[in-house]
Parts: sequence; structure tokens; C-alpha cells
Amino acid sequence: MADGLFGIWRINSYRYYTGMWIEDDLIKVGYSAGSSGEPVAVNSAPVTPQATNLLRFATTVVGNTITMTVYVNNVLHLTGSFDSPDTRLHSGHIIFGVEAWDTVNMAFSEISIVFNKYITDIEEENLPKEFSLFQNFPNPFNPETVIEYELAKGSDVAVEVFDILGRKCLTLVEQYQPIGKHRVSFDGLELSGGVYFYRLTADGFVQTRKMVLLK
Repeated sequence: MADGLFGIWRINSYRYYTGMWIEDDLIKVGYSAGSSGEPVAVNSAPVTPQATNLLRFATTVVGNTITMTVYVNNVLHLTGSFDSPDTRLHSGHIIFGVEAWDTVNMAFSEISIVFNKYITDIEEENLPKEFSLFQNFPNPFNPETVIEYELAKGSDVAVEVFDILGRKCLTLVEQYQPIGKHRVSFDGLELSGGVYFYRLTADGFVQTRKMVLLK
């Protein structure tokens, strides 16, 4: 992709950035570290521009690791990460680019860019240091309860509910989520009363807890 096809890059002439772009029917995530005019793609995935109505790009910085995530039409589509101690790549300069011939009949209803610019020392102290699954509350419950958990790093996450025989009843979460504390509501209205188990799986971490549904 030649210089001039990135709007923000062309306007600001800034060579240190992270971002996403669509090129040759591929959506790519990557960065530029100033060594050349071309960005370095760290991952890519096929995309149909004409069928893309909503794009969401999120990037987080934890230590020296920069992770970029793309959602297409509200579905997780692509992730990519790289390590860099260069603070200019942590500074919040981001780009979104579309190659000219990919724009035919393309109309986005929304383009959303979320950036975690800096993690200060205070914020870093409040970040989870390990993966944790907490006891749901209230417990026992009827019919709704809340499940909270913490992620020590951005990960593909699954939160699932099983009955006492180990049969999966529901999948509450199945997506990439950033570092931090998360919560999900569980409605047991359609289930019979009794003992159930909920399980968190993330980045090789697995933890299960018990909950009681009263009917």
C-alpha cells in the first residue's frame, strides 16, 4: 500500500503508529516504526468489503506488548500482537486505511477505534496479576446471578455453564477480551432448580465454581 492511501498517515506524516487497513480484500493489523513508509502487518484475515457495515478496532498496551483486535459486524475477526519498547508506538497514534479499489460499493455505518493510550503506574497496580474466577452473586439465586472474573492478559475467553452431570447448558462468553475485570449475567429462568457449575477458560487457565439455582 503506497503512501497517500492512509488518511491520517498522509495528513500527519507520522511514522510511528499502530492500525488496521484493508488491502486486496484482506484486513490487516500492524504498525510502522519509522524505518520505511510501509507498515508491517503482524496478522491478516480475508474480508469482503462490500459486506462490511461495522468495523471496530481496539488496541491495548501492557508492558511492551501491543495487542490489536478487529471486530467486523460485531464479530471478532482478527487479532495480532507484537512487542516493542519504543514508547512512540505506545503513544496513541493510530491509522485506519482502505485501498482505493476496495472502496467500490462500500459504505460503513460505523467505524469505531478504541485505544488504551497509557497505563500509568497507578493503573498498572490495579490491573489483575493473575486469572481469577469469583463466586457468583447472589448465590443461591432465582433466576438471575452475576459472574465476575479477572484476566491477567488479553485472551480468548469462554465462560460456560454445566449441570451436575457435566452436560453443557449454556455458553455465556466466547470471545477475545482485554486485560481487566469482567462480569456476565446468567439467567436460569429456562433451567430446572439445582446445582450448576460455571467454568472460565482463558489462555490455558481453567477454573470452575459451583452455584445453586432455586426454583
